[in-house]
Amino acid sequence: MGVRQCKDGICITVPLICQGLKQTLRCFVHNWFKLGVITIRLGENMSGMELFGFFGSALVAISLMMSNLKRLRWINMMGAIVFTIYGFLINALPVFVLNGWIVLVNIYYLRQMYSSREKFDLISPEQGINDPVVKMFLDEYQSDISKIFTHFNAEEMDDASVWLTYRDLRPSGIFIFKTTEDPASLMIELDYVSPAYRDMKNAQLIFKSHMGQIKDQGVTHLKALGEQPIHQQYLKSLGFKETDTDYLYQLKIS
Repeated sequence: MGVRQCKDGICITVPLICQGLKQTLRCFVHNWFKLGVITIRLGENMSGMELFGFFGSALVAISLMMSNLKRLRWINMMGAIVFTIYGFLINALPVFVLNGWIVLVNIYYLRQMYSSREKFDLISPEQGINDPVVKMFLDEYQSDISKIFTHFNAEEMDDASVWLTYRDLRPSGIFIFKTTEDPASLMIELDYVSPAYRDMKNAQLIFKSHMGQIKDQGVTHLKALGEQPIHQQYLKSLGFKETDTDYLYQLKIS
């Protein structure tokens, strides 16, 4: 029976509540994940519930491809939430319990990430491009750098200024710039952040906290080449504007 007699009248039992919740969720899944009949594998029909399960699998698979730990946790948690609902709907207690626990674990670590304060440092090595740490950083990420900054050649940077950014005492990025014929402008030759730290915090450290060091030199404009779409998007997010020269972007320092 779905009801029982209480002293104060009729009470709805937990099984009846769960049954109603399952029915509502099943209706949602079938309405949103099965828009008509989807046929795969030589005519085999896939139900809306199966699509919902594959959606959760896709989220978990995508999360494991993230190099940024915060993104990994967020996407993995969304996948676990889907699987928790999926396990509940198909009466699979192990799936429900395991993924419910994964959701809680992800929430715990995300809370730790957002509540902890990272220590940021920026140093300018006296040896510039020839500094051992700079060379080691460039060698470590040479392949990734060459994909984004196709014009960059470390051998031509002997007269360039170099900034290394650190997060919790770990090298996270490198910023290399040169003077130009115009004393009021600088050319950014390399603005690279390792994949694990691409959350714009390095950019904030350089373009907000340390721009004063550049302004004190009488510089009013920064220039940068944006040859790849991913770097063009990054430059635009910082306020760089396109110029009449192909791939050349410029930022007025305020």
